[in-house]
Amino acid sequence: MAGRNNRAIANALQALAQAIGNPNWGEAGGAVEYQGLDHFQRNNLLSFNGGYNPDAEYWWENTRQCLEAEGQDMTRDVFKRVFLEKYFPEDVRNKKEMKFLELKQGNMTVAEYATKFEELVRYFPHYQGRNGESSKCVTFLNGLRPEVKQAVNYQGVH
Repeated sequence: MAGRNNRAIANALQALAQAIGNPNWGEAGGAVEYQGLDHFQRNNLLSFNGGYNPDAEYWWENTRQCLEAEGQDMTRDVFKRVFLEKYFPEDVRNKKEMKFLELKQGNMTVAEYATKFEELVRYFPHYQGRNGESSKCVTFLNGLRPEVKQAVNYQGVH
């Protein structure tokens, strides 16, 4: 069973590598914004059936062995963390964070704003789970247009 999961992970890495190519440069050599992170985070890695890449499997096997030697349990969250650290540059993560921190409702509907908010908030683990829910709500409310925010506050929605 473990070999099968490792194969699925290796296949996911291969497909992702093929999909993103070089995430920092377009065909004309200019910088482009990376879009593959969204695609990666929407995939269910346990059921992903991509191509096979021995380099990806080699990376995963070495990484898994190092993590197990450190006593870390091999969970989906651990895999996701080490994968993102390895394959998504810090500048890309910083751009996503800046987009999130600067997000305001502006001319969007509340539904559009909520969708964009949820799309960006998933990049920030400190907003995930029960502990982050309160901060997530405060950040969401602060991005609403003043008249919408006032109506929400008046209703006592938290």
